[in-house]
Amino acid sequence: MKLSIVIPSRERGAYLRHSLRTALAIDDPDLEVIVTDNQSTDNTESIVAEVDDPRLKYVRTEARVSMRQNFENGLRHASGDYIIYFGDDDGILPGQFPFLRRILETEAPDVLSWSLPTYGWPIEGFGARTGTMRYERNRSFGPVTELDTEALRGHMLACRQDRMAPMPALYHGCVSRAYLEGLRGPTGEVFNSGIPDVHIAYRALLRGGRLMHVRHPFSINGFSPASTGNAQHAYASTDARSEPARRFMAESDADPVRDVLQLNLSVPLVLFSTLETIRATFPETATATPDYTAWYRHVLTSARPSDTALVARLQELLSAHAARTGTEAQFAAAEAAAKTSGRAPGGRFTKLAKRLARLREKVGSFRISVGIDDENTILTAARTSDRLLGQDYGAVLDGRMSQRDAWAALRARAKG
Repeated sequence: MKLSIVIPSRERGAYLRHSLRTALAIDDPDLEVIVTDNQSTDNTESIVAEVDDPRLKYVRTEARVSMRQNFENGLRHASGDYIIYFGDDDGILPGQFPFLRRILETEAPDVLSWSLPTYGWPIEGFGARTGTMRYERNRSFGPVTELDTEALRGHMLACRQDRMAPMPALYHGCVSRAYLEGLRGPTGEVFNSGIPDVHIAYRALLRGGRLMHVRHPFSINGFSPASTGNAQHAYASTDARSEPARRFMAESDADPVRDVLQLNLSVPLVLFSTLETIRATFPETATATPDYTAWYRHVLTSARPSDTALVARLQELLSAHAARTGTEAQFAAAEAAAKTSGRAPGGRFTKLAKRLARLREKVGSFRISVGIDDENTILTAARTSDRLLGQDYGAVLDGRMSQRDAWAALRARAKG
């Protein structure tokens, strides 16, 4: 069984240098690593050219394209039976990869997601607690389970974001090629809305299948000043640091495959637009009707009140969508509720739920620096993680070791 790792990249050679090395450190001949370069003008091409590994493919788009198109480009060049995507400032854990392969060969899931620790690049002037990682007892050495697809689908339609985890994933997850082929849309492409990872997650929930999750990390989510997601989450639309997200939106606008709502600097809008785009594109999903009042309210309250330009733009986009879909009454109800009581049920409790989750995590977790010698990058984060996790997950999968004992061994290695 062949596995493909696809790394979409653009103007991030300094990060890609280390991210790529995490993938190529995997000792597995039935693996290919594809860097799909979205017309970078930095040193991305020369960095990839430094690598001498027959498993590496470098492909470059003919012109600057959207994120969606670059994901599609990577998939066209992938030949694996399973496909994994991660970003050029993320990393994979080479030492844990044999266990990932074992699960795929044993369980044959359509989609497999896993626990995802986070690493912040220690760039001067950027972020807090960067250069460190938190290791969590409840997300290490855990079992492989099937997702409750029906429950997750219901939470998605009801806009209960506080209950939407874990999710099926292609980005920091793994999807079988056969399953992806079944997701092709009217244009013949697999990715049919602007945010490919959200698109696949929502499509999988609406389609169903053997969707599985494992409470053990196989990759690391990196965030940096160049991260599009960080730019969308953290900053107001007028903040210069949101530039990566604005650039992403401009490229999405030029893509011939468009979302039904124009993407903007609001993550809830991105999620809602993805859901509505899927329902408009695939007739078999049209009967999965969302709670429009809850979704409209969630999007309307996602902008900072001081960001008046974004507030006005969200109202404009949602009002037009309500007129198209005959949901003006739900939009009016959402506007009234947003003014009087704030967020929708899924949004109102999200912050509290996240705070409680973080408190629970701290009880059974610890944070350490992942630098090695004078280097602190996603590569040292991966090496440190593999040293701490060791090979104990194999014993856990065999039933020769308990999850508790494996965690105790990890803590002992950390103290050492």
